[in-house]
Amino acid sequence: MILLLARYWHFAAIGVLTALLTGAIWHIGNLKDDLAASRSAHKADIAFWKQAGVLAVTRAKEAKARLEAAQDKVTTHANDDYSRRAAAFDERVRFTPAVDQRSPAGADLPSLPYAASVFDGPGPDAVIPKTDARLCGLNTLRLIAAREWVLSQQAIDREPADGR
Repeated sequence: MILLLARYWHFAAIGVLTALLTGAIWHIGNLKDDLAASRSAHKADIAFWKQAGVLAVTRAKEAKARLEAAQDKVTTHANDDYSRRAAAFDERVRFTPAVDQRSPAGADLPSLPYAASVFDGPGPDAVIPKTDARLCGLNTLRLIAAREWVLSQQAIDREPADGR
């Protein structure tokens, strides 16, 4: 047997190399199949995440639209309420008689039986003009309307209705 091997060793070497090459080719074929499966899984993952991203953007836009609609409704209501209150206030101010600032305050009142002091009330310069009183009243109404608007904005549900 050794004599045969010594004489025909090159055939044995070729047989071993052929077996090794066949195994390597088979292994490379398996690696190609694994790579193709991995690529298709990766493409499926990419498609899934793109679809999920599109769905998330769509839901975010819907939630934003709902929130903006609710905020617009609250803002419109607050503006209408302020306009109504301001108009009613202007009506009241228009029919309020103006204070005659030429005569000192209380000139038509009877004299006091005791000496006047600094604590007996405002002097004639404490009365503000009707236009300034109107501006103060309207600004107060604006502040009240702004406070109510902020409170109503806080009451808006900012979470999606379907729990997503």
